[in-house]
Amino acid sequence: MIRAVHIGLLMQMLLSAVQPGPAEYVRIERISDRVLLAYWVGTGRCNITAIQSKKGLVVIDTEMSPKIMGPIKARIEKEFGRNDWAYVINTHAHIHHASSNSLFKDAVIVGHKNLPRDMEWLVAKQTDGDRKRRDLESARQTLRNLSAALPRFQQSRSQSRRIRGEIEFYKRYIQDLEEGFEIVPPSLTFADRHTLDLGDVQLELVFFGKGHSLSDTLVYIPQERLLVTGAIVYQSRHL
Repeated sequence: MIRAVHIGLLMQMLLSAVQPGPAEYVRIERISDRVLLAYWVGTGRCNITAIQSKKGLVVIDTEMSPKIMGPIKARIEKEFGRNDWAYVINTHAHIHHASSNSLFKDAVIVGHKNLPRDMEWLVAKQTDGDRKRRDLESARQTLRNLSAALPRFQQSRSQSRRIRGEIEFYKRYIQDLEEGFEIVPPSLTFADRHTLDLGDVQLELVFFGKGHSLSDTLVYIPQERLLVTGAIVYQSRHL
């Protein structure tokens, strides 16, 4: 009997050792020495753009909640070998793009002048009891559906990994909703155009008017010949 218990404990330890952590579900794609994309595996996730510069790190958009964005932030810091965040830019106020600003305590949050008003609905998700209950039930139902679907894809390593990633994503989101988290609006806003001079690279922020939202911001990086479009241009999966 004692031997059986010991074997059971050993099996638990071995299984826990091979269980993927959250970093397993974060993907990094290098664009250049100074720019990368980071995202959580799954369908409809946000491409997080990160830039390193002489004046610090910049992130364009933050994910659905802090417990989701946390592992993404950690992977970016590991990839660049630094954690001196200078700016957070929100391309607009939708949930995958502006919900985790609170993780970047020392950074300046930047967005269009309409962004604070647009972000009020994110605050309501925390303060409106009925809305919060509906959001929680919707997320819990999604989690139940994903958990029920997982056994059907065990023979496909890539599919099962994607679904496990989705399950971890919604577990973290539900935990954040249950505990509550801070929505941080921009401290630096602009009307039509604004340039962030980071020493060795410039970020040109441009607002062309209402598009996907009331606060859509394009970010052009001339040194990289790269345009970050937020959700104005996107595909069903990652670009």
